[in-house]
Amino acid sequence: MQLIELINTNIENFSLILRVLLDRIPIVVFGENDDEINEIIGELTSLIKNRQELIFYTDFISKTELDDILQLESLDFESKRVIITSPPVVTFKAVELFDDFKGWILGYNHLIDDEEKKDYLMKNLIKKTDFFLTLQIRNEPKLLVKIEGKNAKILDIYFERKMIHDVMKNTEISVEKMVRIIRKKVNNTSIDPYISQHLLDFQLEENRIKRNLLEKKIQDFINAARRAFALFTRVNQLKEMGISFDISEKTMQKAIMYEECKMKRISDFIEKEWNEQFTSEIQINKSSQFADIIEGLWG
Repeated sequence: MQLIELINTNIENFSLILRVLLDRIPIVVFGENDDEINEIIGELTSLIKNRQELIFYTDFISKTELDDILQLESLDFESKRVIITSPPVVTFKAVELFDDFKGWILGYNHLIDDEEKKDYLMKNLIKKTDFFLTLQIRNEPKLLVKIEGKNAKILDIYFERKMIHDVMKNTEISVEKMVRIIRKKVNNTSIDPYISQHLLDFQLEENRIKRNLLEKKIQDFINAARRAFALFTRVNQLKEMGISFDISEKTMQKAIMYEECKMKRISDFIEKEWNEQFTSEIQINKSSQFADIIEGLWG
């Protein structure tokens, strides 16, 4: 099963998964087969290219080792943010050992353990986190997606939904162009219908195109957030020197060359990715709006 196939069946669920991944909210993948669970974990980790995967019980086995690795994040903003994965065989141990699961993706095979052990795992996670996402591998639907936790809430997925709609639209255009080229030749020749059907089947390529386009859109968003982070940092420095500085959303979007989402979404991502809050730096006021108009007149 490919995670990308979920785009075709449930855009809302895929949008939620994408938001959770970007915000480094913990994810638990439940299933009855270790290979299927690990496949989903692998697809989740590979979606965001600027993350470095660490595997519990392979790359580290103790809290001290993990703390040393995470220390680099707080000291070096240029370092890759980590995404921590836990294979099903060690997830129970991980939940007992660690207290902070930011950026974790845990696999759990509930066929091996009894229901009581699964309940204990869930209670532990609920106690140690605000909320987390569960992915339950099933036959129909293929994935059951749910937010769990003591502070479970509805996440705003407007931007992620729009991103996926754009991916779907551009994939359809690309595949249709390829099909049209082959169909034109097939229709003008006497080819066996079975072979013709095979030649016109671009399902495999369609999934690849979707994934490539999605990965590019995610990376474009992250790169824009990096530019915003650099600009926000300098605005902060000016304010610390007592220099008044207001910047409008429109000016900010033009400066970072990204208008696909509101700056609130980017500042939310910056907070989750680099532990810095800049929401107050964006102010919509008359003076900044006037500056936008003047800037617009000059191109």
